[in-house]
Amino acid sequence: MKKYLVLSTLVAIISSPFYASATTFLDFNGSGANDTTWPGWTYLWDTSSNPVNYGHPFFYKTNGTQYYLQKYPELAFKGDYGNNSNASLDPGFRAPSTSTGGSFKVYDLGTGISANLGNGQSYDVPLGLPIDQPSWWLWQDLNNIKINLGITASYDRFSNYIYLNGPAPFDGTNPNSSETFEWGTFNCWAGGGAYGESCPTEASNAHYYHEANIQYGAWVHILWDKHPTHQRNVQGSVPPNNPTSSSGQDYFETLFKWYNQFAHGFTTMGYSFWMDELLFTSATDLGEPNQNDISIASLWTGYWPSDSHWEIGWNDLKTLDNHDSEYEIRWSTAPITNANYANATPLTPLANVSVGNKIHKANTYTVFLWTKFKLPAGTETNNNKLYFAVKDVSVAGGMYLASSSANIHTVDYSIRPLSGTADTTTPAAPTGLRVR
Repeated sequence: MKKYLVLSTLVAIISSPFYASATTFLDFNGSGANDTTWPGWTYLWDTSSNPVNYGHPFFYKTNGTQYYLQKYPELAFKGDYGNNSNASLDPGFRAPSTSTGGSFKVYDLGTGISANLGNGQSYDVPLGLPIDQPSWWLWQDLNNIKINLGITASYDRFSNYIYLNGPAPFDGTNPNSSETFEWGTFNCWAGGGAYGESCPTEASNAHYYHEANIQYGAWVHILWDKHPTHQRNVQGSVPPNNPTSSSGQDYFETLFKWYNQFAHGFTTMGYSFWMDELLFTSATDLGEPNQNDISIASLWTGYWPSDSHWEIGWNDLKTLDNHDSEYEIRWSTAPITNANYANATPLTPLANVSVGNKIHKANTYTVFLWTKFKLPAGTETNNNKLYFAVKDVSVAGGMYLASSSANIHTVDYSIRPLSGTADTTTPAAPTGLRVR
């Protein structure tokens, strides 16, 4: 049975069926959750009663903290590039790790127009053309998650199941392939603002981007870590792991708002994404506390039941300089550690392959790595959960930089829940769209 603890304005689940010490953040499992009905939350989209959010849709915690005309925390529309999105609870579609509840769906309304960024340029889509870029503030609060939710520095993984859907699938073998999905974060702490402000004012330039090259059409499990891909307005270098530590603050502890979105806009309509089973956990809880978060960051994997293939991807954040790296991937039916890594089974990659069934970049200028693979027949049928480990085995020479760590980086994947049946059916197109 799940236990509940009231922490500030959020009812946070403090036990998790996935990891022993994890804290479930949002799982969208409330009884009766459907469309805009979400127990404990209120959905609002009405211009006359919603002047603060400019008539855009959002959910807010019904018993939340009043701040000016709104209550917090909230999950809200984000449309700063001209896109026009909505969100709802989808009770008929859920991550494969669970047999209960639904998921959170974000979809574009097809009414957005590419916006001017203030310098005469648009974002991805030429100025004035239709733009489809599902985007949503998945969290906005008045203080950081250490103060309001009890998330401490011991947590170094944010586990998300994500499903991307769209008419133009990503191809990770393309040398020009880049990120498809983004987690954009903001931090705050007492006195951290540019002029000494405290929460809810952002600490000085504390806006970071975690990017991933996730493929479409299946549930993917990503373990975001404390190593973002880049920082706002900082060019030519990679942020350090746990970037706020230079200010004496832990990166996860001081998060107070973030958004998720397709990383690029499209002129073709029909894109959407689903999120489910969001929880904070740690590498220790995954079985190996000593992991390589430098050249293996934002690790994800997913399974496509239609043809029984898998995909996996991550970011090499050693440096932004032109270079290549080489990796090995192993899998097991039990958690993989640095000590037992040699006993895990090497997989055979089907894309971006280098000598000896190792993986390397499709483009030496990118930070993204990706491949696909298949496992022996019967593996998925006979196991509910599988474990994967990536190891940087790069040797300096030519375009290759030496490995940044001898440690592995791990991710797991639930093919189905421990009991019950997961719904892995491709979701239907969004219905009930509203146009202002």
